[in-house]
Amino acid sequence: MILICGMHRSGTSCVAEIVRGLGVNLGPTEHMCGPSDENERGFFESLPLSLVNRKLIAESAHEPGDVLAHVRGRLEREATSIIEKFGIEGFKDPRTTIVLPFWLKLFPDAKVILTYRSHRDIAHSLVARTSYHITENAAYALIDRYYAQFWEGYARYRFPLHVVSYPALMLDPAIETLRLAQFLDTDGQNIDYTIVDPSLQHHFLEAPGRWWDTMNFGGVTDDAPNL
Repeated sequence: MILICGMHRSGTSCVAEIVRGLGVNLGPTEHMCGPSDENERGFFESLPLSLVNRKLIAESAHEPGDVLAHVRGRLEREATSIIEKFGIEGFKDPRTTIVLPFWLKLFPDAKVILTYRSHRDIAHSLVARTSYHITENAAYALIDRYYAQFWEGYARYRFPLHVVSYPALMLDPAIETLRLAQFLDTDGQNIDYTIVDPSLQHHFLEAPGRWWDTMNFGGVTDDAPNL
């Protein structure tokens, strides 16, 4: 199973489209969250599986995914049923970032892709998208929580991980796509690189690449970034 994680507005949909282009089954097209003003190309997100995440968060007591055993069991059966019925090989939903242990219990051999973008750009994008109804301070708090919980999960489970720089993806789609293909052990030679359309990129405040070059992320890695 391929799990695509990352904060909302960090490029998860773009990465999911590439992953699907590499031959990974993300679910039936009719189950996908379609295009909107927030994402002109669509979200490439299985709505039935996204609903499992929403239920998991809604029924959590203290932390996302902290649910009673019978709730966990019910949602595990629901997710497994959907995945087996449609032969799903990968799943994208930003909420997976904060409930990752739930999915790792179901798929202990999962590979995880994390999208990463400047916190400033994400916050600006969240505030600009009025459907989120979020202030700048709340946006930064949410971003911090998402990534903190993700790295907490990584420290505990040490799963195979590939981090995608959103600015790097916009600057050189071919290289970043080949790196994804390498991580997923798929053939990236026939991929349509026009899938990545930099013109759809909005709210880009940071100079492309500058913040990323100092972060020591990128490429295929099994080690946590040096934050």
